[in-house]
Amino acid sequence: MPENLLTDAKIKSVKPADRDWKLSDGGGLFLLVKPTGGKLWRWKYRLQGKENLFVLQAFHVKGDLSAIFEFAVVWGLVEANPIPSLRGLLRAPLSESKAAMTKEQIQKFYQELRRYRDYPETSLCLRLIALTACRPGEAADAE
Repeated sequence: MPENLLTDAKIKSVKPADRDWKLSDGGGLFLLVKPTGGKLWRWKYRLQGKENLFVLQAFHVKGDLSAIFEFAVVWGLVEANPIPSLRGLLRAPLSESKAAMTKEQIQKFYQELRRYRDYPETSLCLRLIALTACRPGEAADAE
C-alpha cells in the first residue's frame, strides 16, 4: 500500500505555479495542479510494458471504478486500489432544471430528429425518453 497518501487538507492547501506540476499519491496516482488552480486526478500505469495514463475527472466518472481497480489488483496489473483514498474528494456537479419546451419547440425538435441520420442509437434513445418520460441517464443505461 502506498505511504504518505494525500489528505483532503493537503490537497486544499496546494497552490498553483507558473506551469503544471504533479503531487504524487502513490501507486501511479497523482494530482495534476494547473497554473489556473485546477486540480485533476491522473493515474499512470503500465499494461503489457506500455505506459498509459488514465484521466479521472469527477463530472465524467461513470460506473464503479473501485471494481475496475479491484479487478486490476487481482490480475496483478496494479499493487493497490486508489479509490478509497479518493472518497469524498470527487463531487457531483450541481444540476439545474431546464424550462419546459413550448409546443413549437417540440415540433421543431421532432422534425430535426426525423432528419437525423448519424447515430441511430441517439435517435432511438431520444424517442424513448419522449415516450416514457424517463431521465436521459436511465435511457442511456437501459439494456
